[in-house]
Amino acid sequence: MKLEKEFICPTEIVGKTKKKVILELEKKSGIKFVKKVNEFEGPNSTPNVWLWNKISDPDLNPNDYLRIEDEQVEIKWVITTCMGIIAIEDVFKKFMAEKKQNVERYTLNPDQVQLKNVLNKLRTKYCSNSKNKRICCKRHFFVGVGVYKKHFGIHIILYPEFNKNQKDSKNNNHLNTIKDDIYQSHLRWLKMNSKPTKKEILDEKLRLVKEYNKEIRRCLSQIP
Repeated sequence: MKLEKEFICPTEIVGKTKKKVILELEKKSGIKFVKKVNEFEGPNSTPNVWLWNKISDPDLNPNDYLRIEDEQVEIKWVITTCMGIIAIEDVFKKFMAEKKQNVERYTLNPDQVQLKNVLNKLRTKYCSNSKNKRICCKRHFFVGVGVYKKHFGIHIILYPEFNKNQKDSKNNNHLNTIKDDIYQSHLRWLKMNSKPTKKEILDEKLRLVKEYNKEIRRCLSQIP
């Protein structure tokens, strides 16, 4: 069986996990996140929160930019288990400050910053793994706001597993990322189930949703 595009849709985060995501983002950004039905109505609820991974978004890769091409979403934060929520702009300002550059007028250009560059800078200056900062076993979730693949709201995007066909020989820092065990198990399932039944496909989809939801809950529970 071939790997279908978007084997599973993005998972909508609800309940206590959703409240935790919005609360942490509001504390970090000072922004009140609200949802409007249309331009003629005022805010009436909190926005949807979507969880994306390699299976729900197979096209995303470390070479993508913070403002993802052909989408109306901009990635602004990173969630990690060891550092909590960090504004990506603050990461770059810290580098500028260390070089004694003026950071007051600095504005991050999301069209020029790639996901792999963000992760590289995080590891260089923030990583808790002091022995080898290029290799990290922690989970890194990027967080953006806007419309992504026709889904409106807050988007939590698992840093994508590297695709060797898009290798950048001049900078291979993005190669040293933890493999997505859930995704790897799905690839094994596809290999073993060349002609799955509808029930087997449904069971696999439910398993994936459950496992990825468990992972983001674990990440959020460990935020300092």
